[in-house]
Amino acid sequence: MGRGIMTIRWWRRLLVLLVLGALGTVARAEWQTVARDRDRLVQIDPDTLIPAEGGVKVVWGRVTFSPEESRRRGYAAVKALNRFDCQRRTYTTVKRVYLDANDLPVAEETIDSPQPAPVLPGTVDERLWMAVCSPPSAEALQRIAQEVLASAGSAMEGNGTKPSVAAPPVLPLGVDLVDPKSLPPEIAGLPLPSPPGDTPMPQQPRPTTPPAASPPAPPPTPSRPPPGLLSPPVVTPAPAPSRAATTPPPPRRVASARAARRPMPEKWTYADGPAGPARWHLLSPDWRLCREGKRQSPIALEGATPADIPPPFFRYQPSRVVLKQDKTGLLLEPTREQRLGWQGTWYRLERISWHHPGAHRLGMRVALGEVVLQHRAEDGSRLFVALRVVAAERTHPLLAALADWAGQGSAAPRELPLDLRTLEPVDVSYFTYEGSEPWPPCREDVRWIVFREPLEAIPAEIAPLTQGPRTSRPLQPRHDRPVFGIVR
Repeated sequence: MGRGIMTIRWWRRLLVLLVLGALGTVARAEWQTVARDRDRLVQIDPDTLIPAEGGVKVVWGRVTFSPEESRRRGYAAVKALNRFDCQRRTYTTVKRVYLDANDLPVAEETIDSPQPAPVLPGTVDERLWMAVCSPPSAEALQRIAQEVLASAGSAMEGNGTKPSVAAPPVLPLGVDLVDPKSLPPEIAGLPLPSPPGDTPMPQQPRPTTPPAASPPAPPPTPSRPPPGLLSPPVVTPAPAPSRAATTPPPPRRVASARAARRPMPEKWTYADGPAGPARWHLLSPDWRLCREGKRQSPIALEGATPADIPPPFFRYQPSRVVLKQDKTGLLLEPTREQRLGWQGTWYRLERISWHHPGAHRLGMRVALGEVVLQHRAEDGSRLFVALRVVAAERTHPLLAALADWAGQGSAAPRELPLDLRTLEPVDVSYFTYEGSEPWPPCREDVRWIVFREPLEAIPAEIAPLTQGPRTSRPLQPRHDRPVFGIVR
């Protein structure tokens, strides 16, 4: 009986906190900064902190993004209701509210079955836990707020990223470890953290004076290179033996022979095999995101969170396009500028690619293929628009023209006149999420828009486009990324 009363009290307090969070946009909260970096500001609202039984505390927090990051994500901030267990050192996210630049909600996400997660050292969630369970002094809080945090994100963001248990070198929030140029100057010289099980590359100091002469080293013995090396060891060729020499030349390094047998990066393919999607990360050290990334594409679109985001508007025109085929499928490059506007940013159409079978999954209807419109803004941000192609009783005129071109084989012309305006859907309902390019090096700097309305085609009429090896990547894990569904 007593436990039931405690449960009722707990839910009453939680209801009060939800009401306080809903009124937060009207009465401005005094947010307390817990962590910051170049793109994000992590805060809590101490006025909403409510202690519960058993050392549990609940509080509203938020992550505010920079203008550039907001344009990439499609929202400016995330407010989250978190439950912290101060004794067990765990946290649970109960609800998230996505806000626009005017602090107005664009979507809400209630976690159906919230599960507690451990608070790991060196993460934003640990900073939140410390601020809620062990409030520091004003001086300590200011020092914590200005630290550069070693984490890929916060649980409030809903991106599913879980930090490694082993504490990595201190790197700022949101840094792309694959691109060293994105590192700030103060940490540019720090070694990059290795994935679990990898051996970090030893750092060799540069000699300031020429080394003294030393007797020749014994020939290297065949050995297997330690895992985690970013490149095969460099083998210095041995000098040619003289005629009087009686000793055989030193044996070749086994690592070099194995590296020579590895597929080169340009040999990647969509088909299964040693150079297929499951092994892209082994073909080049720069392609680790293809396996380790948490925002890879394509994904299944079921379970999207309803949101109110304006649709993109097309400024396409008829144009001649240059056509070519490579391992990514059929590529079309317009000879006339085509533009698309979305959320206050203009994007230029760089190229159009055809992939089969369809990549993004929506329901049980299998897509024959997918047309991807690849755009880039002046600031370098990328926006990919996907149009799924499904079987129907008629064929879209642009698909019919492409199938006819592909059926001509080597006799096909290099250019083709197309009316790109026909690609604009009538129904502008769409899905949007943060993802990657679906080919190596799988960079996670792409915002995706997938229209709900597909293009139609008679399978027999577009057979030249769907025959041959597949040209699409398999579905990737979603990792609890927010996928927004916009209905117009």
